[in-house]
Amino acid sequence: MSFAQYNSTNLMNSTRNFENENLKKKSTYLMWLFLIVAGIIGFQLLNPIIKPDRHSGSMVEWVFTFSIIIILSAYFLFHKRFVSITFDTVNEKITLTTTTLIGGKKTEDYPYADITFKDGKDAAGFRKIPTQFVEIYNKTYKLIKLEKSSIGHNSFDNILMEFQQFHHKNV
Repeated sequence: MSFAQYNSTNLMNSTRNFENENLKKKSTYLMWLFLIVAGIIGFQLLNPIIKPDRHSGSMVEWVFTFSIIIILSAYFLFHKRFVSITFDTVNEKITLTTTTLIGGKKTEDYPYADITFKDGKDAAGFRKIPTQFVEIYNKTYKLIKLEKSSIGHNSFDNILMEFQQFHHKNV
């Protein structure tokens, strides 16, 4: 699916912007990270109480614990979160705004000719219902994966509708 043939007369000559309805502040994400790290360390320290015949943990267990903490912290700090997307039919470009805890907000423009997308549903895991998603690609590089549960139902439905309207116009 490519936006190469997309033309400003296919839809209204306007710019449509969709925001992440569920985006939290950076401090909220940091608080969750600190709570998870404290929980992991607390569990390791409480092992002698949970299992009375054990000591506070072997060196291997602590190395494993800190490895998990480092991986989890790196994920939280560098994970790209969706802020907004703008469809500009006049200039034939998409403006994608994302944020990370370390890098802050980042806004980039991509021409329609370079953008492709894939939509579908992930199998139900911890949630009892499958999660709808849209993956946005710049040529072959995956820019971001948008999930309905993480960005809000209205924003997700509108973004998916924009991509599907393009698909039906160019098929």
